[in-house]
Amino acid sequence: MSSRTIHSFCIGDDCFHAEMQITSKVLGIFGNLLPGTAFTQQKCNIPKEFHKDTVLIALILQGYLHQRRNYLDLDQSKLAVFKLYMLRRLRILHDEWLGKLRMEDLTVQTHPFLHWPEKEQEEDDDNQDKQKADDENQKGKVVEFVKVKEKGEEQKEDNENQDKQNADDENQKVKVVKLVYELPNDKEDLHNSGYCIIDNVGDGNCGYYSLILGLENNGIRECSVDAENDGPPNMWENHLWQEKVVDLRRRLYAHSRHLLSKVYPPKKRTHFFWMYTGYHTANDQKLLSKEFIDKRRQTSAYFDCPLDKEYYMNPYWGPLVFASLFRLTTVVMFRNYVSTTENTTENDTHKVTLMWGTLVFQYNSPRETKNDQHMIVTLHQYERYRIPDIEARRQPVIELVFDAGYLPGNKPVEQHFLFLRRIYCNNIAIPPQMDNATLRELLQLESNTFAELLRVSTEGGSESLGELSELTTRLAA
Repeated sequence: MSSRTIHSFCIGDDCFHAEMQITSKVLGIFGNLLPGTAFTQQKCNIPKEFHKDTVLIALILQGYLHQRRNYLDLDQSKLAVFKLYMLRRLRILHDEWLGKLRMEDLTVQTHPFLHWPEKEQEEDDDNQDKQKADDENQKGKVVEFVKVKEKGEEQKEDNENQDKQNADDENQKVKVVKLVYELPNDKEDLHNSGYCIIDNVGDGNCGYYSLILGLENNGIRECSVDAENDGPPNMWENHLWQEKVVDLRRRLYAHSRHLLSKVYPPKKRTHFFWMYTGYHTANDQKLLSKEFIDKRRQTSAYFDCPLDKEYYMNPYWGPLVFASLFRLTTVVMFRNYVSTTENTTENDTHKVTLMWGTLVFQYNSPRETKNDQHMIVTLHQYERYRIPDIEARRQPVIELVFDAGYLPGNKPVEQHFLFLRRIYCNNIAIPPQMDNATLRELLQLESNTFAELLRVSTEGGSESLGELSELTTRLAA
């Protein structure tokens, strides 16, 4: 009031006349209260390009003016922070609607099986192989040293007598080849699809760790240790978590035997169904339950690295048994690494691509009949399928990623399970890259444009006069 100046703000292009009327009324009120006092007027027109939400801009401007902050320094980043602050409760409700697992609460004390990349990096730095010291020149790439037979070796072996094969060293020559390739990074792609990947330690129990996280994400904690019972931050010392994981193995073992004897007895097993489970023959199917538990093995022995691969969770039968036991839907997205290089030579360009596929194991009915299936198994070939959010609310859904495939040099990928936590609803568009210019910069740009149009209009041109008239209305003071 000491400056005798009335500041008015016009947001957008359609409020000029309304702003004039309000300003005139305010001037009349102060003229009656302070007769004989002259007031000046300053107007600020907020360009429509700055933000489309006029209500939000009005609210933020009000806050900035009340706190005597410099509103001209506002940009899109500050607006985004303000919206997140105002909508923090809505964000919590949004995240809880998609899942109960609060990622910010996950620690090595609450979940000692979680994989922390920064910890692994420290260990890798301490035990770095001297042979890969030049890896600084291959940042973002993988360096492998593999043994391959020299060119022409296979033809020589065909021509040699089998009895002399082991005695002839010339036919056993191999060479070490340095392969350099870059693994595809689909973390951003999964994030844009609405997922956050939660990794587990690769000790042979990763499938069970991922399923436990999935239960927690659906509000089921019967297979988890209470958060208050903090224990050692690793699985080989945390006996409470060991008991929980092995107990889940026992329950799945018992339910697997139930399914094989009561729900899917040998005479009722269709080839179409068992094709999806990965076990085609009757002899293979007899071994299905063996993967879950070994009655002779002590609890701690399941967490001795490395665990025998025969006790890894099968990516077909394990999720099916789990979905049947807890009466929910388990989704396994198969992330297969494929090497596109046929020859193993150092001169080749070694590329690795990803091939996706999805299996959905959905609990449907307590019994298997001709008219009603106990489990519905659906294959989505060559795609990363996501169940719609509304459908996922009708029945609990647990989503996993399973890594497999081969890398250059015919090196198999370590089979591994990861848990997927939904963070966005489906069909949410990725926001475009925003222009982070400040309000001051936009106003200066319009002012410069006005000056340029004014100069051009003096030289003639009806189009420039029309633009000048429109801009004059917006910038009038």
